[in-house]
Amino acid sequence: MAHLHCPHSGAGVSPVTVPQASRLTGLHCDRDGRRTMAAEDGCPAIRGQCPDVPRAPLATGVFGAKESFEFHQRAGYANLAPVAMNSALTPSTSVLPVSYLHPLTSLTERLDWAVVFSSAQPVEVDLGCGDAAFLLEYAAQHPERNFLGVERLLGRLRKLERRARRARLANARGLRVECIYAVQYLMPPESVAAFHVYFPDPWPKKRHHKNRMVNAAFPALMQQALVPGGVVCLRTDHEDYFAQMLEVFGAHAGFRAVATPDELASVRTDFEKEFSAQGILTRRAAFQKWLEPELRSNGRRTVVGQASCLSS
Repeated sequence: MAHLHCPHSGAGVSPVTVPQASRLTGLHCDRDGRRTMAAEDGCPAIRGQCPDVPRAPLATGVFGAKESFEFHQRAGYANLAPVAMNSALTPSTSVLPVSYLHPLTSLTERLDWAVVFSSAQPVEVDLGCGDAAFLLEYAAQHPERNFLGVERLLGRLRKLERRARRARLANARGLRVECIYAVQYLMPPESVAAFHVYFPDPWPKKRHHKNRMVNAAFPALMQQALVPGGVVCLRTDHEDYFAQMLEVFGAHAGFRAVATPDELASVRTDFEKEFSAQGILTRRAAFQKWLEPELRSNGRRTVVGQASCLSS
């Protein structure tokens, strides 16, 4: 039994106890305040129509006060200032989860990575992971890291579940919720080593640009969730959307542009494989969050020129 909290059904409504919360894939909020298991068109947070809610209390992530700067050097970001990580982190074990879909038991409490994953390791998040082809391949290559795929569609997450179990991956999980909501309200602050944002919906019509995930507010959300030195990796086939990505991150003083490591670029999504077969270019960019010592030594935040990778 677990208490499920939802901010959308009105103030003063007490939480409801829902059996078998470990199988929860989302929350549904009826207008009269009742809460049930989510259907495909469940809670506004899952549909991407969630209104503003009060900021939840900050939870403690896996990164403690004792930090070392090793992760990005091992990950192929040798030319970058490395990300802070706990020196006591241990490699991934072979313990497989009962379910690869993490139960969302609250829409306001931040995730506890120690609960989500069986091993305390750097966390990377794939926003809009789709069928999770990239996430699962990259997770198999890097058992020393944990990977969370955030996806709104339940059918895609069920594919993640099947494929991850077949591959016996201990370091992959899925979360069913809208991407921006997950970052803003569910990710512990300064706890994510890297975000992967690959081929988000470009919303090509001008009147729909407001629906794009990577917008002017997006870098601030990334800065909130990333550890110092953490990286946002972007890919798209859409030229105009790519220009917008470069613009919004270039205008944010908390990031500097860096190159995408070849080892990461070699792991392609299903979309990328299809586009490549059609001769469509994949546009890549990566931006690193400044380390606080750099900010103090520079006295101000200065963004260097944008570095991006364009390949077929």
